[in-house]
Amino acid sequence: MEQMKDISQKNHINVNIYEYNNKYYDISEQWFFNKSFKTCSALLYIQNEIIHVMYIKDLQKLTHIYVCPKCNSYVH
Repeated sequence: MEQMKDISQKNHINVNIYEYNNKYYDISEQWFFNKSFKTCSALLYIQNEIIHVMYIKDLQKLTHIYVCPKCNSYVH
């Protein structure tokens, strides 16, 4: 995870990390480095100690979570 965080920062990307907990999607981490960086969303899926990272195109459609583009906080 720390490597992904470092790569995101080096590439000037803020990242919201989501996980599925058997009932719904929820935000697990927010990597916010700089207001001028683009913010992307990713879904983590862990199976048999292998971490899969998936880019989320339409966050609201998948998670039903709204993230405010100005303050990066979220509401269900």
